[in-house]
Amino acid sequence: MFLLNSPMEQFLIVPLSSSSYIFNFSNNLLYLILCVFFILLILTVLAFESGSLKGFVASKNAGLLSLVSFFLTFIKDLSESILGSVQGLRAYPFFGGLFFFIFVLNFMGIMPYAFTVTSHLSSTFSLSFALLMGSTFIMFNVHGKHAFSFFLPSGTPFLMVPFIVPIEVLSYCIRFVSLPVRLFANMMSGHILLKVFVGLASTLLAVKSMAGFFASFIPLLVLILLLFLEIGVALVQAYVFSLLMLIFLNDSYALH
Repeated sequence: MFLLNSPMEQFLIVPLSSSSYIFNFSNNLLYLILCVFFILLILTVLAFESGSLKGFVASKNAGLLSLVSFFLTFIKDLSESILGSVQGLRAYPFFGGLFFFIFVLNFMGIMPYAFTVTSHLSSTFSLSFALLMGSTFIMFNVHGKHAFSFFLPSGTPFLMVPFIVPIEVLSYCIRFVSLPVRLFANMMSGHILLKVFVGLASTLLAVKSMAGFFASFIPLLVLILLLFLEIGVALVQAYVFSLLMLIFLNDSYALH
């Protein structure tokens, strides 16, 4: 990431294979595979930690496992508070996995020379579209034809129906845009800022003077602060994405 000429070059999807088939292996797919592998590895170690290897694992990975356990418990409580104790308990393993999936993708992109999957609208839109279509399917599977009442609030005057229904349908469809764009825009803008300050620091160092050397500390200091900010943004965006999906799923169950 640090040697790129343009801040936008870090978002290029680069083929990693010369295959002429429809399926091409790219850096986008590579980071998706690495993310899934890392999550499975952490969850496997966490499963061993609760079993017979508890002492061995805890002695080496206590900090990381405690952090993962904390976030899993947090997502469990959040899921139960929104969906209720029964539905929340059933849904939280999925949403716990979703939270870590997005966070790890966000966090991996902060690493030097890394690729950020969630900085591409195609990736965030694909994920959001699949999840929202799933929640829509659940709504119609649970409520049948009565699910259409979601688009017509109770007590609506008859004369207002032609106006309210299109507005409610449009409001529902906006979810398919707002959810992926929010994640994509936050990750992309943050990484552009990081690259801009890296380029500024490199330019000042290239001056080869004492003034340029000391001036380069200003963008470097800002860069360090931005790195911590980006870690926070990666965590917050994973939380917001999971929270909104929980709310949308609750709407599918409760029809409100």
